[in-house]
Amino acid sequence: MNKRILFVDNGFGGYGGCLSLLAMMNSLKSSNTICFFSLNNNIKKDLLVDNDITYYFCDISNGCHTIGIQSFFRKLFLPLLCIIRFIQNLYVTIKLVKFLKNHEFDIVHSNSSTISCGFWAAKICGIKHVWHLREYIYKDQLSWPIYGFTWLKYLISLSDAVIPISKGVADFYNVMALPIYNGVVSNTEILNLNVKRKDNYILYCGSLTNGKRPDKALLVFSKLSLLYPDLKLVFAGTGMLENYLKTMVRELKLENRVLFLGYVKKTKELYCNARVFLMTSFFEAFGRTTVEAMVNGCIVVGYNSAGTSEIIKDKINGFLYNNDEELFNILNHILNSNDNSFDNLRINAYNWAIHNCSVEMYRNKIENIYNLLN
Repeated sequence: MNKRILFVDNGFGGYGGCLSLLAMMNSLKSSNTICFFSLNNNIKKDLLVDNDITYYFCDISNGCHTIGIQSFFRKLFLPLLCIIRFIQNLYVTIKLVKFLKNHEFDIVHSNSSTISCGFWAAKICGIKHVWHLREYIYKDQLSWPIYGFTWLKYLISLSDAVIPISKGVADFYNVMALPIYNGVVSNTEILNLNVKRKDNYILYCGSLTNGKRPDKALLVFSKLSLLYPDLKLVFAGTGMLENYLKTMVRELKLENRVLFLGYVKKTKELYCNARVFLMTSFFEAFGRTTVEAMVNGCIVVGYNSAGTSEIIKDKINGFLYNNDEELFNILNHILNSNDNSFDNLRINAYNWAIHNCSVEMYRNKIENIYNLLN
């Protein structure tokens, strides 16, 4: 049965959660009417247009219910910042309520733990609401909800359906719902292990932000660079730490060894050709880029915590590390080995991804949740 679904998120920046949202919308639009509403004006319109997704956005810079607490200044003025963010949320909620009353939707699907406007608007308009929990908030984004966590968890419990993206996220919010891993790879895709010899670079792919810890990748690479004079480090992504990282590169005198590609729309070739993919985030809720690397035959080395440790089984479909010394030793072992010696690990990684993160299974699980809302 065709349903009219409004997906809501705080912008559409083209990284993890947004790409997973795009995959979800694309998989559902053949049998449902799909529309996207951004709570702010920070959207990559080309991605939505290229995928034929109808979209609307609010004329504001931020529609989330969280406040960054990275600095002493922000912590000092947290009460004032919370009031400002509450006013922004009220404004966006009113806009969304007006939008819902002018259009007919069966379901409002909030695509983030950091937004609640979709919840409030759906409740006001008497529409079913689905809350997709994708973030740990203060652990991975160094931010704090204006309601406080106790109240936020209570609001989440009032939603008509909740979708945690990993077991860790489900436990964090105390929800009983089974996790649904993101749809990343289609069952029709075939892994090709008979690729040319890997290019001599380590890949970091994702946003350059504090929670992702890209500086860890750079610091360990600076030590490896002394042993491997032809090795390079490639950053594919943008973010608030970009200038800081470039300053570090200059101080370490690695200008010719570290590449900043900016935002890369198509990453398949980067994964296929890299010797190693690094997931350095301390609290990755899931790790879409981790699965993308696994699908494309790239060895993943990830920090042993949160969603990464759910995906990666150490020495079976990737490698896990607990500190910088372990990370250095693992990378040194991989770089010293023949690429073909990791073929079994690559096969295991691909098999895990196709069995747990297929687009088809993702769509079926989401539609089953929608059907239960009748």
